[in-house]
Amino acid sequence: KIKREGSNLIAELPVKLTDALLGSDYVVNTLDGSVTIKVPAGVSHGELLRIKGKGVPTSETTRGDFLVKVRVETPSKLSRKARKLIEELRNEGI
Repeated sequence: KIKREGSNLIAELPVKLTDALLGSDYVVNTLDGSVTIKVPAGVSHGELLRIKGKGVPTSETTRGDFLVKVRVETPSKLSRKARKLIEELRNEGI
């Protein structure tokens, strides 16, 4: 779902917890087609990533931006192995 805010467009991007911690590439659908964006390591829930010039045209030569709002998804269930690994991370202070 894409929302308009002035000349900018905003869409939510669900990101896996591991990708939010380590960084990853995601494909985003804009009005001009698919664009690959880099989700940086350590991105926060609700953080906005900007794709310049992919928003609403403001004149013949300029356009707003396409903003991607990161939605970090946490798993509702964990395997024993995943739980153990996350407990180790907690012990490390993460």
